[in-house]
Amino acid sequence: MALNNGINVRLTPEIREKLEALAVRHGVKASVLIRQAIIEKLDEVERESAIVLTARGAKRALPPPK
Repeated sequence: MALNNGINVRLTPEIREKLEALAVRHGVKASVLIRQAIIEKLDEVERESAIVLTARGAKRALPPPK
């Protein structure tokens, strides 16, 4: 049974560089950092019942689902 669910995410070169640098600094794989960030964000969304998307420095809150 494969553990990879095949979710692909495109990252800008700048984000990829930051991610790789953090992974090296902390001695973990980039995928570990990505997985942890996703878990933390999902927990935040569940707690606050809202999603805040950031695009080009502007924040926009999406209304909670009905």
